[in-house]
Amino acid sequence: DHMKETKKGSPIKIILKIIIGLVCAGILVLVVGIGSLAYMVTSINKEYKSDEVIQGEGEKKALIIYEPSRTNAGEDITQSIAKVLEEKGYTVTINYPSQDLDYNWEDYNVIALGSAVFMGQVSPVLKEYVEKQKVENKHIFLYPMGADGKSTVEVEEMTSWIDESNDVVGKKCVVKDTAEFDDFVKATIDSWE
Repeated sequence: DHMKETKKGSPIKIILKIIIGLVCAGILVLVVGIGSLAYMVTSINKEYKSDEVIQGEGEKKALIIYEPSRTNAGEDITQSIAKVLEEKGYTVTINYPSQDLDYNWEDYNVIALGSAVFMGQVSPVLKEYVEKQKVENKHIFLYPMGADGKSTVEVEEMTSWIDESNDVVGKKCVVKDTAEFDDFVKATIDSWE
């Protein structure tokens, strides 16, 4: 009889082990998910130290302010835009948004603003920086960077930060579509000249 009880009890033990395993796996997924979410939220809210880079020696001036992405995609896209501007005869100043920056936007012919997009949100640090700028009648290029290239919500939000007198053009950039994006940047710059 004792052997029969053990055999009858075994399925219960197995089921209990499976339930405990599933609960542990669920807790692990939850912890990893919360950690990832916290990482993304802190990434988008991070104010990076000023790191000015000046490229090109053209007579016209362009300013690019961008919030980097967690990967190097933001830097690659920004460098691509800078290259187009250099080829068009611009001296290009590149930096991260910060309340410590003192660029006078009136001194630039073109201003480009980029933001990595996390969970549909553009950088609040960039937004705060841009909203403090008072500029009118400038060419401003917006380039939110994210996975969903069909979404226009980020461009619309960024446009709302800028005075309506400016000529604002924006396009969401998806890393895998950089050739198409480069063509768009070139066409936009050409239309402004």
